Amino acid sequence: MVDNCIAHGSVTSFLRGDRGTAARDFKITGITVNNSIVYDMGLNGASAYYTFHLNKMQFNTLTISKSTFYNAGPGLVTASTTYTGDVIPTVSITNSTFNGFGGNAKYALLDANANPINFTILNSIFANTPKSGTVNAAAIRGTGAGSTLKISNSNYFNLFSALTGGTALTFGTATLASNQSINTGWTASTTDFTIAVGSPLRSAGSTGGPIGDPRWTY
Repeated sequence: MVDNCIAHGSVTSFLRGDRGTAARDFKITGITVNNSIVYDMGLNGASAYYTFHLNKMQFNTLTISKSTFYNAGPGLVTASTTYTGDVIPTVSITNSTFNGFGGNAKYALLDANANPINFTILNSIFANTPKSGTVNAAAIRGTGAGSTLKISNSNYFNLFSALTGGTALTFGTATLASNQSINTGWTASTTDFTIAVGSPLRSAGSTGGPIGDPRWTY
């Protein structure tokens, strides 16, 4: 658990769980990041390692809530090494803000490859890809049978496959519900993500409240 922390300056990733010789050498029940700020991770998007690099490691849950990530890796979550685990992992992202991320031709949000996974984004904001280089035109890869992929009550803008001349990212088979694409004026180098008073994003949440990391609407 990482709670109420500031983490920055890692060359590879925020969390790396791929060091076992074989898949499932390491197992962990739950990973939680709450009320934290993570920035300047992964060589300005050029690292080979996702922010949460969970290939080969069996995990039950990854929960990210009320947190801000910026300039934080070439992709958000990967669990792409194919294996048969004891459980289908669940990745839950709620009320969080992500800006200026992506690169090295990775999948910007998720690469689960053929592994089944439950992946949900709720009440969150994603902006400005890639940070450097390119990202895959699909923001999400998760083709495993029984997977659940959903993005709802969130806002995303300036998500492209390249810094110049890129195409808008797609979300594969993910279910999209009650999302918006409001440009808040942030660039890839923005570090203050305050949502303006009167912005519709302050009431776009699933319960009528603000979306993104709550610290930016106090």
